Amino acid sequence: MLLSQRRERHNSKERERRKRIRLCCDELNTLVPFCDSETDKVTTLQWTTAFLRYITKTYGDTFKEEFQKVFAHERERFGKSSSGQDPVHHRMDETLSSISLAAEQ
Repeated sequence: MLLSQRRERHNSKERERRKRIRLCCDELNTLVPFCDSETDKVTTLQWTTAFLRYITKTYGDTFKEEFQKVFAHERERFGKSSSGQDPVHHRMDETLSSISLAAEQ
């Protein structure tokens, strides 16, 4: 493989990585209090950390333990995922939908 091809492949992967980070930060901006579409990434991460610490302080490890139970089998696949596919978000959406439907009944 030529140097220019390797460089282009590397650049392409880096663009994809930055895109995934941007999409995740955009999603956090919709989920975390005090964040919106204008919030920069560092501030989003700071508010996310504060929000998660508040949840942990208020509710203990209950949510964390439940999340780990529900998504334990997805962890290995997600950690290895380098593509744009995001199996955890897909599984999370399915799980949250079923929880919402159960709560409505």
